[in-house]
Amino acid sequence: LFFHKHRIFLSFFIPPVIPECLCRGSIYAVFSGSPLTSCGNLAIANVQYVLGGPVSINSSTCFNVQAANVTLDCAGFSISGNNTAGTSGIYSNNFNFTAIKNCAISNFTYGVFFNRASNGTIQNVTVASSASNPGHGIYLNASSNSNTIIMSTGTSTSNDGIHIDNS
Repeated sequence: LFFHKHRIFLSFFIPPVIPECLCRGSIYAVFSGSPLTSCGNLAIANVQYVLGGPVSINSSTCFNVQAANVTLDCAGFSISGNNTAGTSGIYSNNFNFTAIKNCAISNFTYGVFFNRASNGTIQNVTVASSASNPGHGIYLNASSNSNTIIMSTGTSTSNDGIHIDNS
């Protein structure tokens, strides 16, 4: 940040590891810690989390998005559960600008579940739900508006592969 007469100039550096920025108008940080190696909460706004290997969990949701403008890049790794009812591979409730990319998700009731989460992106994600009804691969629910699904597939043995409800 520097000043020149009546103008303010901002300078940002995007590391070469991140070829694109899903900034959407805000300052965007890249999580500089170790890659994720287990399921948990994604609770820091404006951060890109990167999966460092395959993760699995029993009887619970794997990743809970708990802040706005969060990106989870699975880097081609898998997220798997054990078909426990009511679980999600990735769940975002009321947090806008959630981005999920490069994931293979299986064995949850919902692979990706956006509930009242708008302006998000699901890109290069493959989801296979084999949980009992109402399982959906990708589920956009309750005013999850203006989300974009790119090069992604969802399958379900009990319901819709991709289900958009009231969104």
